[in-house]
Amino acid sequence: MLNPYAKNIMYLLAYLYNECNKINSWKSSYPLFALAGHEDLINKILSARSNSSSYLSCKANKIENVSEEAILHSFFGSRTMSFSDKNLRKIGSKTKNNIEYAFIPIIDLVNHHMEASSFKRDQKTDNLRTFTGIGKAGREIFTQYNLDDPVITFLLYGFIDHSSQWIYSVPLILKTKIGIIIKIDNYVKSISQNKVPNHLLGITDYLPANITREKNNVFVSKLIIPAATDFTVMQAVLTYILTSIDIEGVYDNVFNLESEIKNLQTQLINCNKEFWERLKAMSFSKMESDNPPPKFVSDQLIELSEFCLSHIRNYSSNTALLIRN
Repeated sequence: MLNPYAKNIMYLLAYLYNECNKINSWKSSYPLFALAGHEDLINKILSARSNSSSYLSCKANKIENVSEEAILHSFFGSRTMSFSDKNLRKIGSKTKNNIEYAFIPIIDLVNHHMEASSFKRDQKTDNLRTFTGIGKAGREIFTQYNLDDPVITFLLYGFIDHSSQWIYSVPLILKTKIGIIIKIDNYVKSISQNKVPNHLLGITDYLPANITREKNNVFVSKLIIPAATDFTVMQAVLTYILTSIDIEGVYDNVFNLESEIKNLQTQLINCNKEFWERLKAMSFSKMESDNPPPKFVSDQLIELSEFCLSHIRNYSSNTALLIRN
């Protein structure tokens, strides 16, 4: 056992969770369970993420048929953090795996906010620490869980993060003016720090971990739509991607590069806009049907769609990109 104290702690937690009906409360409030029987809606929202297969066990024809395994996996999965074998060895734990996931129950006491300080790991003990300024009694304690956007927090934790300053693009296909097909996914992982060019060190979180080209097909592991005030970040990221795949030397010409960046941004913005408009329309339509989902989850889907659309409109207006009506 990696942590010999874990067994007793888990017994106590199981007692606590049972006493406060924690698991049943999670089942009734988690949005993907609430969408049971509405496969078109759940498929649409899951298609916003490249790792949609991770959530397939949450699907059911009605909430009563959601499996216990799915309930427990989603509940505990939203309260875990990964630790490398290297860091585990530092504290005397041995494992044959490269990564182990640890359950962190106390994380329930700390809420997520993108502008808060993130967890810091003590290099000697691998303990986690976070810092929140002194506030009034009853104030929430915040930390930054991860590099999440409102879609991820909705799917993983069941809430929409209005503090987020970016949104990940939905998976899509872009086409350059010279006919190169660029497949965009949205895996959260960022590029390794040691691979980042010096002039891009300030935007490491925005850079995709993987960019590969095979003939006229390119794969990019993520693309982020930043805040409207950070529009130069998108330009820098697209410049990095285009110059990384430019075996023809087309983008050595500044005019070609700038024209291509505008072309790709326009496609990106319009495709994302169409996705969220479609989800919003589907949600409203479902609310008015004979078999609507629970109101709280319909409201959440509409709220999420409106948040993303507002973000897209603000970005577009600040960059003078044309949005299709």
